[in-house]
Amino acid sequence: MPDIREQKLIYHLTPLDNVPPILDQGLLPRSQVTRFTDVADSEILSGRANLGLEHKVPFHFFAGNPFDGRVQKDHPNKKFVLFTVHR
Repeated sequence: MPDIREQKLIYHLTPLDNVPPILDQGLLPRSQVTRFTDVADSEILSGRANLGLEHKVPFHFFAGNPFDGRVQKDHPNKKFVLFTVHR
């Protein structure tokens, strides 16, 4: 795997249901969104909240990370979109 520090993109996985509001309003942190399809693990959310990260949009440094795999396995009937953003 290439060195993460050399990568040009960061990634955000979300259910396809969330795409219309994202295209309309942009990627927003969960603290600013009222209605959305939530697939995040409650334990991860608690840890993020303890760090004040619910006010940030979560991104990953590589696609196919453990979170992405877990979410897709836990929600086999959902379709997902992977947004990429230049770093």
